[in-house]
Amino acid sequence: MVMIKENVSYPMISASAWWAIRKKFIQSMPPRINESYLALLLHMEEKSAKNLLPPLKRIGLIDNDGRPTERANRWRDNEQYAGVCEEMRKEIYPRELLDLLPGSDASRTSIENWFASRAGVGAGAKRMMAAFYVLLSEADYTKQDSTTSSKTSKAAKSAPSQSRANASRAKAERRDKSVDLAEASESTVEAPKAIERNTNNVGPSLHIDIQIHIASDASADQVDHIFASMAKHLYRSKDSNEQ
Repeated sequence: MVMIKENVSYPMISASAWWAIRKKFIQSMPPRINESYLALLLHMEEKSAKNLLPPLKRIGLIDNDGRPTERANRWRDNEQYAGVCEEMRKEIYPRELLDLLPGSDASRTSIENWFASRAGVGAGAKRMMAAFYVLLSEADYTKQDSTTSSKTSKAAKSAPSQSRANASRAKAERRDKSVDLAEASESTVEAPKAIERNTNNVGPSLHIDIQIHIASDASADQVDHIFASMAKHLYRSKDSNEQ
């Protein structure tokens, strides 16, 4: 007869969620915990927040109705924090794990491999299970402040980077505007030159009005002689320019 071993699930709560919930509990103990409360507190969707309710019940911080337990009240007390974490460890994990891989002093890879083998989970789940196991094993409430400081430090470091990026973009925009202005200025300067060249090629036009008074008793020969003389003197200058 072949016996099939059932895989056991272990809690998966990220360090950021762990410390955020504890910090809120220290400020004010809520009457009830549900997915909407966790979603608002942890800045996540309710669908994802709902997945945190079973592990919170499993470690004894809330009851089946979502109300914080007496353990949750002790969990938020710094002096009792380590003792509460040890209670959770002994209730959740088998003696084999506690004896062979006590936690913070053990290899993280060995702990992850243990969860992969015993819980039958993949890479992502085994890392989260191992991380929470180590978090309980360390039982160090000062990590709450260090986690907050780390987030603040990352935000502070990202701010100068963002400022530098904005400055670079502004500088690039100013450079582009300078190029556009230079091109516009060059076009403005070139325009008169083009006009000047066209003016030199075409030359100024001259319009002259000539009034001729011919006596009414002038003969036809005299009229022809007058117009012939005009043609000779007026068009001679034009012919010489064309040559």
